[in-house]
Amino acid sequence: MINIKNYFDLIADFQRIEEENKELKEKIESVLHENAILQEKLIAYDRLKKLLELKESFSYEMIPSLVISREPGNWFKSIIINKGKADGIEENMAVATYQGLVGRVISVSSHNSKVLLILDQRSAVGGMVQRSRDIGVIKGTESNYCYMEYLSQDADVKINDIIITSGFGSVFPKGIRIGRVVVVKKEKHNLFQEVIIKPEVDFTKLEEVFVVKKPE
Repeated sequence: MINIKNYFDLIADFQRIEEENKELKEKIESVLHENAILQEKLIAYDRLKKLLELKESFSYEMIPSLVISREPGNWFKSIIINKGKADGIEENMAVATYQGLVGRVISVSSHNSKVLLILDQRSAVGGMVQRSRDIGVIKGTESNYCYMEYLSQDADVKINDIIITSGFGSVFPKGIRIGRVVVVKKEKHNLFQEVIIKPEVDFTKLEEVFVVKKPE
């Protein structure tokens, strides 16, 4: 026969082990949650550190902002940031991250602003081949790439050349990275070269940006 005392002892042991397992599981979940929070803080810290390094490399005032939304039905072409007129934001101010140029402000409310990305076909940015100093105009395409217009057949541009803002015009300060050359085509019957650029910025992961405020 089964010893009744041993039977109840087994049940008690089982219940105790079950409670201990539950407590252990809760502790593990708590530690994993805390680790996830710490990891997110480290990633955010790294991004902010790089943004501050960018800020220190230019003589312009830079206003830190958060990306709070993207335009519906226009996923990669414009974004909304959480700074506006009350923060000193104005139309046609340049927007950048530590990776490179994002775009320009096209409309402003009291506390939010809309930014047109350089990927948009309506965008036009004065660009320069950093190595050779040849200049052209960077425009958006229907894809996640840009192209450079008005580079003559004699212009010195190669695959992997870095393209920066030229500083011509009143919007974009000189020296902000735009992207890297991935395609160069020369056709004899064309006046200009066909140059495709891959932007430095990953527009699918925009979280923090700087609005560049030029001195008056």
